[in-house]
Amino acid sequence: MKTTIYKLEVLGSECPACQELYKRVVEAAKKLKLDTDILYSNDIQRIIDIGLQSAPILIINDEVTLKGELLTVDDLVELLNTYNEESHHPCAGCSGNCNCH
Repeated sequence: MKTTIYKLEVLGSECPACQELYKRVVEAAKKLKLDTDILYSNDIQRIIDIGLQSAPILIINDEVTLKGELLTVDDLVELLNTYNEESHHPCAGCSGNCNCH
């Protein structure tokens, strides 16, 4: 089952690496001509609530995909392509047989 990327979000502080990841995600999405929301949030409480301590964090369709890494634009394009080709599902254990998204 092919997954459509409907939301990209970068979480982090106002640090240079977090801001740079956001810029690179925007550029990668443009290269792939993705018609999707791309958000940036520096909500530290949300990062804590997710249970992560390493920023920047990339979330695709509400699924944490990358944490504490700053990928190149080309690597992000590859990641987004892989994500778009594979069946990624936000809830564990349902094998996509639910209406959770």
